[in-house]
Amino acid sequence: DVVDLSVYAEKMGFDSVWGNDHISTQHYVRAEYKTPPRYYAPLLTLTAISQHTTTLKIATALLVIPFRHPVVMAKEIATLDHLSGGRLLLGVGLGAYREEFEAEFGKAAKDIVRGDMFDESIELLHRIFTEDVVSHEGKYFSLNEVQSNPKPIQKPFPFYFGGNNPKGYERAARYGNWLPALLTPAEIKAGCDRIKELCGQYDRDFSSVEI
Repeated sequence: DVVDLSVYAEKMGFDSVWGNDHISTQHYVRAEYKTPPRYYAPLLTLTAISQHTTTLKIATALLVIPFRHPVVMAKEIATLDHLSGGRLLLGVGLGAYREEFEAEFGKAAKDIVRGDMFDESIELLHRIFTEDVVSHEGKYFSLNEVQSNPKPIQKPFPFYFGGNNPKGYERAARYGNWLPALLTPAEIKAGCDRIKELCGQYDRDFSSVEI
């Protein structure tokens, strides 16, 4: 049904389709519904959609970065960008429900700061997409001479960062674009002003940031 709906969306002139990301059923959903929903893996689902469409952008809002190891994630993202002909838009975030993270990581979750893991992962994804060989020793990940090809078709690769906070603005200025949601026009303007200011620090043209 999701693939058929996406094909129809392209036929009707829509620009893009977006999927979200859950690996375990949230507590409030379990309490409200007797039958758990089927949460399909977003990158695999978008791959299927890409093979039945030609112009439709395929996107995530959001792919939860701390769920995945950055080396495997980089390979899957780059592969999908090629399979779709460069039509992938990747909205990324921490995930709204820490309980899903705890379901995956168990007892280890209490020692993990998701924001720090997110930032380390994004830095590694950026490096893997732009450097030939990547080694790294960090708080959460240790990489030894990773060489991952092909690189994504899109250069620079379009990360879209959610959030209305200082960290979100900085990530957008450094690595990609801003994906605001549920904000007033005044809040969006304030966010844009801050991102533009940060672009100056990172020697980046604000006009290259997509909002």
